[in-house]
Amino acid sequence: MINGELDFYSAKERRNGYYKALADRGMPQDPDLVLAGDFSEAEGFKHVVGLMALPDPPTAVFAGDDLLAVGVINGLRHLGLDVPGDVSVVGFDDIPLARFLTPPLTTVRLPMWDMGVAAAERLHQMLADGKRPPRQILFDTELIVRSSTRFRN
Repeated sequence: MINGELDFYSAKERRNGYYKALADRGMPQDPDLVLAGDFSEAEGFKHVVGLMALPDPPTAVFAGDDLLAVGVINGLRHLGLDVPGDVSVVGFDDIPLARFLTPPLTTVRLPMWDMGVAAAERLHQMLADGKRPPRQILFDTELIVRSSTRFRN
């Protein structure tokens, strides 16, 4: 996993979800394979080059956001590796660019519209009713499978 800075709540939650998915499938959790930096293409490029230099490099990379995933794909190409032939790549956010990448990016889609509506409604309630205690609202995500991933045994 190549993630953003763990100072961000979303980065922590994505890392926790990654670990949970591994645990649910009985797969080992290796903290040395979870790298963090900023949410940028350059960071994805830098970290995937390091991961691919390991004695047993991964066959899949989960990026904490789609910009990191773009950097991962570019880094893999720089190394002469094929996506998804050699390494599968999954992003997070489903930015508009994701479907136009080569190959189109498999990613996790957030319901951005619903999140924005909920935030606006909450702000309106706070302004109308005065101070309200904070509350957490959870939204479902959706895996959008495109061509940057393939099944491996």
